[in-house]
Amino acid sequence: MINDQRETTIQIVKPINLIVYDFETTGLLDKPDVQPIELAAYHINKDGEKTILHKYVKCPYSIEDTPITRTGQTISDLTGITDSMLSEGFELKDVMAEFKELLVTAKKDKPYCVVGHNILRFDNKLYKMMQQRLGDNHYIVDSDCFDTGGQFKGELLGWNKFESLKHYEYQGKCLDAYARVKWNLTAAGEYYGITSQGKAHAAIGDIENNLQVLIKQLKKIGKLPENLIQHEL
Repeated sequence: MINDQRETTIQIVKPINLIVYDFETTGLLDKPDVQPIELAAYHINKDGEKTILHKYVKCPYSIEDTPITRTGQTISDLTGITDSMLSEGFELKDVMAEFKELLVTAKKDKPYCVVGHNILRFDNKLYKMMQQRLGDNHYIVDSDCFDTGGQFKGELLGWNKFESLKHYEYQGKCLDAYARVKWNLTAAGEYYGITSQGKAHAAIGDIENNLQVLIKQLKKIGKLPENLIQHEL
């Protein structure tokens, strides 16, 4: 379903330093040996210049032979990533170090925001878990984030933003709500009328789709940072 967009007066606001990111992983966070197998991130600076970080991560076991569903579907089936691709990937510690450097550098130039779809309940937690596993205490603060998944789920539920909550608190509350609505990134793209830029569950395509969802949501809110105008497809 494509959402009927209402006419909204859009205020062009000051540029914001932006990170949009996504992990693909070997499973859910409760899996003891869970780890990233792909990281993709955009950094859009205040001049609108976009740089891309995209890495495959070496994995100590086969993702082609490990079922993740009762039907026998594997991580490789879901993501399109193969053992061969990961064998040519980078070490986890090196990928995490490069991503940390990107985050730390971007945060120095405020205003700054980290964006993702369900990052408050998945990707940020995975990042923190991996950093702790590697002996590093760096993590992504919720207050630095805009979760397009929470924002979209709240819209589907018809919830108005609670005035007493910050945007990330509202988005987290929406993510935690039990509701039978389809709020994944593919559903969000269809809802906002976005042409998919790649295979679902492939991080490099997901961050472009996520960026387009973010732009649609900010326009609906009525405030679009100046440096994002040129990135709307």
